[in-house]
Amino acid sequence: MNGIPRILQTRADFDFALNSAIAGEVDKQLVISIFVGLIESSKKYVFDRALTADELPDGDSPIYYVIEPTDTDLVRRQIKLVTDKSSRLLALGYSISEVNAIIKELEGV
Repeated sequence: MNGIPRILQTRADFDFALNSAIAGEVDKQLVISIFVGLIESSKKYVFDRALTADELPDGDSPIYYVIEPTDTDLVRRQIKLVTDKSSRLLALGYSISEVNAIIKELEGV
């Protein structure tokens, strides 16, 4: 097989892509983008709490985001960016810190 599979389905596929990039057999930037995509797709916004009209969010965007009331929904809400417990990243057996370390390693290689 030349390069890495077009569709990475298993942990072994991702490990193969990583090892191929380290060995210089495939483009490191491509593999970095694959692992960055795993992190990005593991995040989702969830309801955190209702806010009063003049209350500030608990933190800055993009972690915290305020949804202002509308004509059909009168509640001002704070939503928070969290890691989705059913994300592909976790299903593959990676942690976010592990993938961040992989990205740093590839950037330094």
